[in-house]
Amino acid sequence: MLYSNLKKIIDEQWDNCWPVSNLKPIAILDLASFIFFLKKADERHLITKNLPALKSGHFVFTKEIEEFSWAMCKEMEAHDIHDLFTRQFGIFDLMKEYSKSGLLYSLYFSAPLLIKPSSRLLLNVIQIIDLIESCDAATQPPVIEYLFSKAQNAQKEPQFVPQFISRLMVSIAEPHAEDVIFDISTGNGSVLINAAEYIENNTQLLKHNLSGTLNGLDSDPNLLRITAMRMMLHGIKEPDLQLSTSADIKPGKKPSLFISSLLSNGNEENRIPDEGMQTAENRPTDIILLSNILKNMQPGSRAIVLVSENLLKSVLPEVQEIRREIVDNTHLEGVIHLSTNGRSYSAAGILIFNKHESETTGGVWFCKMEKPKKRRTINETITNPNQNELLLADEFSEANVVLDQWKNRESICNRNCFFINAYDIKTNN
Repeated sequence: MLYSNLKKIIDEQWDNCWPVSNLKPIAILDLASFIFFLKKADERHLITKNLPALKSGHFVFTKEIEEFSWAMCKEMEAHDIHDLFTRQFGIFDLMKEYSKSGLLYSLYFSAPLLIKPSSRLLLNVIQIIDLIESCDAATQPPVIEYLFSKAQNAQKEPQFVPQFISRLMVSIAEPHAEDVIFDISTGNGSVLINAAEYIENNTQLLKHNLSGTLNGLDSDPNLLRITAMRMMLHGIKEPDLQLSTSADIKPGKKPSLFISSLLSNGNEENRIPDEGMQTAENRPTDIILLSNILKNMQPGSRAIVLVSENLLKSVLPEVQEIRREIVDNTHLEGVIHLSTNGRSYSAAGILIFNKHESETTGGVWFCKMEKPKKRRTINETITNPNQNELLLADEFSEANVVLDQWKNRESICNRNCFFINAYDIKTNN
């Protein structure tokens, strides 16, 4: 829970980042994650301890660089910080060298920043990170979530899957401590964080012991850096995240549970370009990722995947083929259709399937989530400051209805949820 005075401080710091906070809010989170890992690296003496190895390259070490510390940084004036970070052979160049070392956190310095920060922006973000780190462990998650919500609200178009869908997917999956959970398209980490919280709430295992359980993959290095910060502030101390550079994905561990959103998150321009993703068939990325999930499923593994409505209905041969593979080669249990909801998300569907030695699709449970009912204010021309919160409460309520129907699917049948025989699905492609 965030107290009003802490919210006010965060609001002031965010507003001080204008106009970037309005024009490209994801860039604020990207810079914040870079500064966050710089602080973490300094706290663990990773930079100074490894300076001899870094010196073997072409980097020119100045006295300021060799004596750099977070404490020193906090005492500097804005223009001095900016000069130290942005000049040739400054902090940004140093961490670029560090990214090549393969050492702890080096992955999170591999991507250049989304913007060139001004001295004012750099100082503001340093203060934001210092504020977050000064909070206790219980306060840090709501702080970072509040920052994420501010970034999301500043976007003209939805960028990430909303929380209520992510939580619905995790609740359907019912992950447990023995699972090896794999998110093949990690995005902002919402699925992995919700999975960790679900396990913590339903077992005796704490989130900071789940690093080996949660595995994430993404082809956007900036987003991976942001996600790692978010997961760490949620108590997942050593996130197991990897950068995807190939269309052919081979997890290091055998996943028992795949939970992923294959919807575009709006950051396609930041993704690592890969010739493997541009196959001769020119298949869409979501089909490539879904194919990888199917290829890596072992007997006993299960998958809950969010896909576009196009993948549910398209008559294109490559889309029909992936649907056929799911129906014929796995046990497709359910399909949940999510109606479009303006800013929140586009029309999509949740596929629920698992892998068995012999069992394949029989009766498939279909469900359609109804649109949340619009709440009217007395005068709709007046902005209601709580309107988003009210809508969010409605969406969570609808998600809970769907979850209850899923858990009781054998006994509930109505116009919104029912079983269809696999024969009819195959007949209609």
